[in-house]
Amino acid sequence: MGYAIVLFDVDGTLLDSSGAGRRALEVTFRELHGIPDAFRGYDFTGRTDPGILHDAFQRHLGREPSLQEVRGACDRYLEHLESELARDPCGVRVLPGVRPLIEALRDAGTVAGLATGNLERGARLKLGAAGLGGLLPFGGFGSDHRDRAALTRLAADRGRAVLGAAVPGHRILVVGDSPLDIRAAHDAGLHVLSVLTGWTSGDALRRLGPEHLLEDLSDTAAVLRLIAGGGRTA
Repeated sequence: MGYAIVLFDVDGTLLDSSGAGRRALEVTFRELHGIPDAFRGYDFTGRTDPGILHDAFQRHLGREPSLQEVRGACDRYLEHLESELARDPCGVRVLPGVRPLIEALRDAGTVAGLATGNLERGARLKLGAAGLGGLLPFGGFGSDHRDRAALTRLAADRGRAVLGAAVPGHRILVVGDSPLDIRAAHDAGLHVLSVLTGWTSGDALRRLGPEHLLEDLSDTAAVLRLIAGGGRTA
C-alpha cells in the first residue's frame, strides 16, 4: 500500500528563501542582545527556530533563555522575516517540481501538510512569498515544539485527524533535505523521502537510511508512483 499522508519540510525542500531567515535572526539577536553576526558559522540545516535561539543563548550568553525571552525573540524575528521577504520577494525560489507535485497530490486526494522547524507564521510567510500559500493547510511547526521529532509526530497526528483514520507510521511519508528530517521521521516511526535540493550530500543522507532518495521533485509522475507504491527504493 502507498502513503496516505505526505509531510513536507520547507527550506531546502519546497523553497529557497535566499537566507531571509538567517538575516532576520541576525538582526533580531543584534537588537535584543547587542551581538552582531551571532549566527556566523552556525549550521541551520534542519533545526527548529526555537532550537536555533536556544543555541544562540548558550553560545553567546552562556545560559538558557527564559520562555519570555524566547517568545519575545520569536515575535521580533517574525517582524524582520516579513520585512526581509517583502524587500526581496524575487529572492524566494520554489524548488523544481514542487507546485505540480502538491497540486497532483491534492487532486489525487492524498493528505499533504508540513513538518518544519519554522515557526508556523514564518512557514506561512515563506510559502506565501513563494506563491504556495494555502496549498498545505496543516502541519507540525517549530512553534509547536523545539524538538524536531516531537513536531513531526504532531504533524502526523494532525494528518490522521484530517484523513479521519488511524494511519500507521509506515504509510506516512516525510519529504525533507536534511539529516535531521530523517532522524525525526524515523524517531516518529515514519518513512522518509530525502531530496538533494538542500545543503547535505547524497552520501551523508544515504548513510542515515531514508526509505527513498531523489535528486529533486521535478519528475512528478515518478514521485507519484513512489508515493502510490510505498515500500523502499533507496
